[in-house]
Amino acid sequence: MEKRKDTCCQAGLAALMMPVLISASFCAVASEPFLKVDVNASSQVGGGATQSGWNDFNYPGGDVYDVRSRTYEVQSRFAPGGSLTVEIGCGSTSIDDSSQKATARDREVPKADTTGFPLSDVYRDFVTGSPNIFVRISGLATGTAYDLHAYCYDNSSGKTNVIFRMLDSDACGVPGRVRTSAGMEFSPNTDVDVCAATVTAYPAADGTLTFRVSEQANKGACLCGFTLAKAAGKATDFSVDFGNSTLATLNDGFAWFVFSGENRNPHSQEFRGIPFAGANGQLTVTISMDENPSSSNKLIYRDRNGNASGDVHMYDYANVFPLYQACRDIIIAQNEPMNVKVEGLLPSAKFFVSLCPYDWASGNTYTMTDMTSGTAGASDSVTIPSFLALSSATKDEDITVGLELESDESGAMALRVAPRTGSGVISWLRLKYLPEKSGMVLFFK
Repeated sequence: MEKRKDTCCQAGLAALMMPVLISASFCAVASEPFLKVDVNASSQVGGGATQSGWNDFNYPGGDVYDVRSRTYEVQSRFAPGGSLTVEIGCGSTSIDDSSQKATARDREVPKADTTGFPLSDVYRDFVTGSPNIFVRISGLATGTAYDLHAYCYDNSSGKTNVIFRMLDSDACGVPGRVRTSAGMEFSPNTDVDVCAATVTAYPAADGTLTFRVSEQANKGACLCGFTLAKAAGKATDFSVDFGNSTLATLNDGFAWFVFSGENRNPHSQEFRGIPFAGANGQLTVTISMDENPSSSNKLIYRDRNGNASGDVHMYDYANVFPLYQACRDIIIAQNEPMNVKVEGLLPSAKFFVSLCPYDWASGNTYTMTDMTSGTAGASDSVTIPSFLALSSATKDEDITVGLELESDESGAMALRVAPRTGSGVISWLRLKYLPEKSGMVLFFK
């Protein structure tokens, strides 16, 4: 196994997609959307204007407490039945429990006749509600990954919206995040994606694809419109942020490994639509401690952010370190090594694995060892001092261990993170697929 450091720490994650493997070079080209939906506030003064070339989804006046539905004729191989149905609702858990109030608004900003902004009629009106706006698309071809591009803007209120793709009622995968400010200035030169984000999704077996737009800081979720296109095949990285059930601590560009409470049992999370996963595009990540029935030690969650009066805090780094949210919360294996297993990878493929054991409150030396074969293989170590200051100049090798490893014939990989003394720690994990060393590249259906 080749041991080296990977210094590409701050790169954003590409979208997640479903692979077909062939041995040829490939340059991904974004696909044209085959579905464009503009959400309109048809009852508002001046409202109801639909963006040219888009399908309208008109919301009536007043508060809406049920799911609204529209069916569109779509001439595309991705709509085998010749049409797609779009449903929109507001609720807490799923679109089938859409009992919360949804309201359409038209802010008349940006105005096409005064700003010349290309997507004025998309951004000017929207549907809003709390805590989630759900969208379900039915009639899609299966076996294909899709890029869903959502537009979220409310001219009267700055807010953050998180766009999740959902499958089988879960929200695993890499979310998109849209941060907006009230009263933005639009012009013909404004980036059309200034208030938009993309997530990549793999539809369920019945051809349905569901996503949600979630509010942050109780400011309400909003959706101006969305487009759907065949996913472009270019993702080779996959990063996981180990945290609890609070979206506020999820780092942009990271998938979400949710952990709450304390327990000794192994804890697993499934992630779907991964480009370098096996036939079903699903990876499973498991963290655990060694079997020791007599031990009372547990896996525990800690958030090192603290507060202004606390002794332990990381909030000083919030605006200077891109991976602040990923590093602030950790899972600890009390007084034992931390075991990490990844299953569902392409078999016998090469990856560079970066694992961050950074614990702001506790300095230590950590060693990551390849345990894929069942015995100790290659290893890498890092020494991280207590209260290490983080900045834009912090490099991967300052806070991570990294190894070039190969998955076994079943597509599994096993790691152990052992501290010099005390407890094993994991903050985040990144897998970088190395197709040039695996003899294959990724294409997509």
